[in-house]
Amino acid sequence: MPIVALITHHSAHVIDRVAEKFPAQKIALCHLGIETADKDEKAFRDFVNILPLARRPNIMAKASALPAYTSEAYPFRALPPYIRKVYDAFGPQRMVWGTDLGRLHCTYKQAIALVTKNSPGYPPRTRNGSWPARCANGWGGTFERRARPGGQQ
Repeated sequence: MPIVALITHHSAHVIDRVAEKFPAQKIALCHLGIETADKDEKAFRDFVNILPLARRPNIMAKASALPAYTSEAYPFRALPPYIRKVYDAFGPQRMVWGTDLGRLHCTYKQAIALVTKNSPGYPPRTRNGSWPARCANGWGGTFERRARPGGQQ
């Protein structure tokens, strides 16, 4: 059973030891380890602490709710560099994203555009993978898309 948790930047060294000791244990780092109430520079002040976790193949980075961690309005110009650093460290198979829409101060379309249009260098072919499919594939599993009523995919 995977561990899916908010592991803060300050706790990255602890989860690194867990991942090393239990290499078969899958761990998802939620919200890139950003503490819930923090925004802007405070939210990302120790962000670099999570990047070394990428050396552990059993850790996945979940870039979710990122607009909640900035006081900027769309297009959230401060966020794409962080997205790119995580992508470079974890790669496309171990980085997933999600909106966590209920917490955001933007529209769903804007939250999606943060990754699909406003993150330079984030390769287009990796933007479209659904997070269940990317998690399953990234961790050696499979994900089958079920047909919608009427046979639509």
